[in-house]
Amino acid sequence: MLSLEAALEIILNSVPEIIGTGPGMGMERVALSDSFGRVLAEDVIAEDNLPPFDNSAMDGYAIIAEDTRGAGKDNPRKLRVIAEQPAGKVSAPPVTPGNAVRIMTGAPMPAGADAVVMVEHTESKDGAVFIYCETPVGANVRRSGEDVKPGQLVLKNGERIGPAHMGMLASLGHVQVAVSKKPRVAIITTGDELVDVDERPGPGQIRNGNQYSLLGEALQAGCEVSMLERTRDNKEEIERVLSAAAADSDLVIVCGGVSVGDYDYVKEILAKLGEMRFWKTAIKPGKPLAFGQIGGTPVFGLPGNPVSCMVCFDVYIRPAIRQMSGDESGGLATVTGVVTDDIRHKPVRREFVRAVTIWEDGGYSARPISKHGSGMLSSMVEANSYVVIREDMGDVRKGDQVEIILFRV
Repeated sequence: MLSLEAALEIILNSVPEIIGTGPGMGMERVALSDSFGRVLAEDVIAEDNLPPFDNSAMDGYAIIAEDTRGAGKDNPRKLRVIAEQPAGKVSAPPVTPGNAVRIMTGAPMPAGADAVVMVEHTESKDGAVFIYCETPVGANVRRSGEDVKPGQLVLKNGERIGPAHMGMLASLGHVQVAVSKKPRVAIITTGDELVDVDERPGPGQIRNGNQYSLLGEALQAGCEVSMLERTRDNKEEIERVLSAAAADSDLVIVCGGVSVGDYDYVKEILAKLGEMRFWKTAIKPGKPLAFGQIGGTPVFGLPGNPVSCMVCFDVYIRPAIRQMSGDESGGLATVTGVVTDDIRHKPVRREFVRAVTIWEDGGYSARPISKHGSGMLSSMVEANSYVVIREDMGDVRKGDQVEIILFRV
């Protein structure tokens, strides 16, 4: 069995390392509204100041700070209110000593004013405002360019676009965004026992849940699914579908048929059509993982157990997709925390124990899921994380510090 690191090294050395080297890869421009979750394909350099002008951070009064010197609850300063400055307009006259302008959040600062006193610290009466606190220069003022200045590198090539990225791009006037094209991923599930989701299983049959688990994984990873196919345990059929998938996709996933049963044909067919790089890795669940290439297209053969195929996707396929996409934003978050229960573990394989992890009392706490079987899909529905027990470790005791991978917030 290959170690996780050795297997991952082979995988990452076998998939395109930069965008533009695989079929369907490269760069495209999409509307900003369609950019969420995509990977930036170029640096974004600011051309404007953010904010574009000095503006008020609060509702209150634009003033000259010196006019509030010594002001207090029992010693208010009285200023004449000469105008009102709403957001979206530039209408107020300059502020001179002894005067103030009523100003709203986001409104441009009037000329002459160097601070804003919050309305909560004032009282308005008969065209004047009474100020009950000393206000320093710059108080409650957002300066032009204090967030972003022209020429500043704001977003980097390879970042995955989230809500804040979209807001920044909008603020800088980017109607369209350069992104990496989505990797085209083929998903093939094999097995005579499988029926489609809209069919009622007969004796010895089950619905094809793995197809949709892997579809969800691929979509979450930012892929375009180029093929979603189910085959019987038939050599000719698997060979035909696998050959077509490799020719039309950037990456192929085959689920089932990679173990040592009489009808497990995937490894044999992969070796015939291309090259088998390895079979079996030292992880649990997910040991019978196969990896190879057909005409340069990476092919993953995943075990058919529902949990095993999802763990293998997270551990091996997700990093490959990130590399193919030029995604430099990192993978699933890894943290350190304590376990709430004992976990039995036999050394040799690295184990990914499903768990529910929460933040409490200043740290992460992981509760292992009681259902351990690799066929128990409900455990993945309940879990939001893996507790990682390395291959050289024995049993883990309640309260021990462990590595935790968060796969769902």
